[in-house]
Amino acid sequence: MNIIKKIQKKQKRKKLVDEALDFVGLTEYAKKRPGKLSGGLLRRLNIACGIAHKPKLIIMDEPTVAVDPQSRNRILEGILELNRQGSTIIYTSHYMEEVVFADDVYVMDRGQIVMHGVPKEIFSRVDQLKKYRLDVPQVTLLAYDLKEAGLAIPDGILTIPELVDALSRPEIRVPKGWKLPEHTPKKEKKELPQGKESIKLEHVGYTYNPGSAYEMHALKDVNLEITQGQFVGIIGHTGSGKSTLIQHFNGLIRPTEGHIYFEGQDIWADKFPLRGLRSQVGLVFQYPEHQLFETDVLTDVCFGPKNQNLPPEECEKRAKEALEHVGLDESYYAKSPSELSGGQKRRVAIAGVLAMNPKVLILDEPTSSLDDNEVEKLFSMMKRLRDQGVGIIFVTHFLEQVYAVCDGITVLRNGTLVGEYSVEELPRVKLVAAMMGKDFDDLASIKPESVTDLSHAPLEIEARGLSHAGTIKPFDLDIHKGEVVGLTGLLGSGRSELARAIYGADRAQTGTLKVNGKEVKIKNP
Repeated sequence: MNIIKKIQKKQKRKKLVDEALDFVGLTEYAKKRPGKLSGGLLRRLNIACGIAHKPKLIIMDEPTVAVDPQSRNRILEGILELNRQGSTIIYTSHYMEEVVFADDVYVMDRGQIVMHGVPKEIFSRVDQLKKYRLDVPQVTLLAYDLKEAGLAIPDGILTIPELVDALSRPEIRVPKGWKLPEHTPKKEKKELPQGKESIKLEHVGYTYNPGSAYEMHALKDVNLEITQGQFVGIIGHTGSGKSTLIQHFNGLIRPTEGHIYFEGQDIWADKFPLRGLRSQVGLVFQYPEHQLFETDVLTDVCFGPKNQNLPPEECEKRAKEALEHVGLDESYYAKSPSELSGGQKRRVAIAGVLAMNPKVLILDEPTSSLDDNEVEKLFSMMKRLRDQGVGIIFVTHFLEQVYAVCDGITVLRNGTLVGEYSVEELPRVKLVAAMMGKDFDDLASIKPESVTDLSHAPLEIEARGLSHAGTIKPFDLDIHKGEVVGLTGLLGSGRSELARAIYGADRAQTGTLKVNGKEVKIKNP
C-alpha cells in the first residue's frame, strides 16, 4: 500500500512539473541541463519552479532582466496568464513600461515609497517620474510630446490603442503640414553627412528560434549604412529590434539572412577576424554592472587591451588615458566597481571599450537611470569622441536626447527600418509619425483596454509600518486578491528589499504584516 502511495505521489509531482514547464514553454527542454540554457530560458525555468506547487501569491523580483525580447514577452504573457488563473502577483521591475500592465503601482526611491496609484495616475505625472530619474513608457512620452506640440490629448496614455483612440477623436486638430503615414509607408531616405563607409547592412534579417513554436522575426530586410565619424541615434518602441540590430554590428549575433560589412569586408566571410572586429566596434550594454567584474577600476579597464595581447605597460597606459577621457581621475583607480554610482559605472564600462581604441562606439540606452548631471557629462564625452573621428551609435527611447546630440536618426518599427534622417530635416512630430506608422490605420477598429477595479477585493497582504534597517523606511502597503502589483524604482531604490520583507526572507525591524487578515510574525527568515 505504501508503494502505491509513493507511486501516486511521484506521478502527482511529475504532473505538476510537466504543467509548469508547459506553461512557461520549456517542455522541449525538460531533459536539458540548466547550465546549457540561455538567460531567457533560465528566467522561465525559475518561474516554473516558483509556480509548480500552484501558490496563491507569487512574488517575482526582476524576472525580465538581461533577457532577449522574445523571452521577455513570453515571461510577461505568463505573468498575466497566472493572474487570469487566480494568482495574486507582486512584481518588481525597473522597466517602467512593464508596470503599465499592473493593477496597482508603488514607486520607490532611496528606500521609501514615493508614489502610489493605478498606472494611469502614476504615468500622468511625467515630470515627477523624471524627478526620480525614472524612464517613462515610450508611448506615454510620445503622447506627452504630441501634447507639447499642441494636440489636446489626455495625460496618462499607457498603450498604443489608447493613443490611437485619443488621436481619432473629432476635436483633435493636428499641427499644420503634418500628415499621417500611409498604410504601407515607403522607406524614407534623407541624406546624412558623407564620409568613409564604416558599417553596412544589406538585406539583413534575424529570427529567434527558427522553425520552433516560438519563432519570432526580430529584424526584416534591414539595409543601413553608417559612415565614419557619424553620430547616429537609433530609436524605436520597446521590442522594435534596436538591441538585436546593434548586436549584429560587431558580430555578437549572426544574421539569419543578408550580409554585414565593416570597412567593405563581409564580417561573416571565411577567415574574417571577428575578434579584431570587436575591438574596433565597441559595444557598451544597457546595464554596465554586467560588464564590470574585476576587483578594481583600473584592472577592469585593462581587460580589453590585455585581450589584444598588448604588453602590460601599454595596457595600463591605455586604461589611464581612457579613464581620463571619461572624466575619472587616479582617485578611482583602486576603487571597487561596486562602490561607484550608476553614472560612474557607465563611464568605467565605456572606458573599458575606449581602451581598445575602437573606430565605432555603440551605446545601448546609456542614459537610463542617470540624473541630469551625469547625462550631461556623458553627452560631453560622446561629442568629444565624435570630434576625434570615432563613430557613435546611440540607442535610446528619449526623443529629446536624440535631438540634443545626434547628426542623424535611424527609426525602427516592428523589426523593419522605417528610414534614416538628418536631425535638421525631421521635426519631432514627424518622428512620432515614423515610429507609430501603421498603428494609426483603421482607427475605428481599435478600442482602449478596459481596467478592472480590484480595490474592493479581499485583502491578502496588509503591511503597516514595516521597515528594514539601512534598506527600507517604514511603509504601508495593501495587496488585494487577484491583483498584479508593480514595485518599481531605480536599481538600489529598495524595491527588491521591500518584496523580501513581504515574503519574509528578511526580518522587518518595525511594523506589522497581516496575511488574509491574520497577523504573522516571522522569527526565522
